[in-house]
Amino acid sequence: MNHPWIQEAKTAALEKLDSNVAVSALTNLKSFNAESKLKQATYAFIAAQLLTKQEKEKIDEVFKAMDLNGDGKLSKEEIKIGYKEFFGKELDDDEVD
Repeated sequence: MNHPWIQEAKTAALEKLDSNVAVSALTNLKSFNAESKLKQATYAFIAAQLLTKQEKEKIDEVFKAMDLNGDGKLSKEEIKIGYKEFFGKELDDDEVD
């Protein structure tokens, strides 16, 4: 990364950087959230590869117990309540986010 060729390319790229493009890119990154279909599919795939059937069943049990209103999604408050109940630890809003 310290090679002069890379440093020169980096400097040239920064000089050409349009601030509107940078702001737009940051806005897009901020708006990318957990409800994104691709992100959900990625998490589901990873979970499917790493967990045994028994582990999945236990996680499903915990999820259903934490999903107090039964809507299939965990709200921030449901996560905080469930984490305290199942793991004995309180989470602050930053940790939940």
